[in-house]
Amino acid sequence: MVAEMASQGFPARDSLLSIRAGDIAVVVYLLSTIVATDGSLLAQSSRILLVFIAGLEFIVRPRVPFQLVIWQFAFVGYVVASVFWAFSEEHAATMAQTVAVNGLCVVALASLLFRDPARLRLAVVCIMFAPTLLMLRVAIADGLSIFFTVRGTDVANANFVGQSAAYAFGLAYLCWSQWTLVPRSLAALLLISNVSVVLLSGSRKALLMVVLVILLFTVLHNAKTGMPRSMRIGGLGLVCFAAYLALINIPMLYSFVGQRLETMVNGVLGRSGEVDASTETRVGLIERGLDWFQAAPWFGHGGENFRALMEAYFPTQTAYHAHNNFIEVLVSYGIGGFILFYWIYVAIVVSGLKHINSLQPLQVMLLSLVLTQLVIEYGQTTYYSRFYVAFIAVSWVALCSWTLQDEDALTEARRVRR
Repeated sequence: MVAEMASQGFPARDSLLSIRAGDIAVVVYLLSTIVATDGSLLAQSSRILLVFIAGLEFIVRPRVPFQLVIWQFAFVGYVVASVFWAFSEEHAATMAQTVAVNGLCVVALASLLFRDPARLRLAVVCIMFAPTLLMLRVAIADGLSIFFTVRGTDVANANFVGQSAAYAFGLAYLCWSQWTLVPRSLAALLLISNVSVVLLSGSRKALLMVVLVILLFTVLHNAKTGMPRSMRIGGLGLVCFAAYLALINIPMLYSFVGQRLETMVNGVLGRSGEVDASTETRVGLIERGLDWFQAAPWFGHGGENFRALMEAYFPTQTAYHAHNNFIEVLVSYGIGGFILFYWIYVAIVVSGLKHINSLQPLQVMLLSLVLTQLVIEYGQTTYYSRFYVAFIAVSWVALCSWTLQDEDALTEARRVRR
């Protein structure tokens, strides 16, 4: 397929449209999903630009990523239909609009990447740089230490800042260790800046993500090194253990992150000792969510209706979401919506594991990040997030459509034509 496309060539008048304009749209949109607040001028403009350029490219070259389009069409259709049986039609309609707009952008982004897989490199660079830019916004507006006293500001939420930096850390680690996307010195700087953002966010999930990403990448990647995989895993385990000891025993690190990590572990494992209010609240939300899911297991209560149910039955509490994507989707859309939403995750993971021995390093890292995202969704609501669904689109293109060998072949064909 790639050879056929390369042999056909494209008119010179289309080069700006098919490469430069599409690149700009991808860069602006991905940066905005992390740096810009939803509803801001940058976020809205980036959506319009992305969809407009993707539409023009479709006219020039009408190829679309059918599996991802079907996924979004099915899930968005289900979300819109849930308005008719929702506990609160108003909440369901609001969420349907959000999911529909995000779905359109996901299809546009995947289409741009699908038609020119070289844009995967741009996507990776954007994800690596954006969290540091976001933290700079937070620092300018509220100070570097703001997340040690509050968990959210007008600019960003602490967990989102830390988790986006964890994604960036994984990709920077890849570039630093073995993939020459950026100079190794720059990759090292990005490693340091992103792990600093993780620590400054005080997010326990982000810290867990950093550990899981490197662990999964080490296990999955068939590195061509002289060191056996068992030794690399063992070495990573020692590093993780040393980091844990540092977080618990160094007073400054303990006050920033270690204490919150320790109380979370106590709450999850049911140990005696201090349990923070956040963990205790999340456990209660899961219990309520399971009760509401059992009341409407097949179709759910409608989008955003976990919030509606909380407002109706627990009006004195301020928890608007389940803080658990699995529970949130089950309560809102039931088993049917749960299957539709996680279908694409399954497709990515199955495709990645099926071809694990032939994957290139970037593909292995993206697979590791998708698996990590599945783990952290126990404590994060992601299905309507611009960044998380955009990342799934990037991962699908890398693992279910193109390979980086395709990219190299297409790039070389273009170089020969010029």
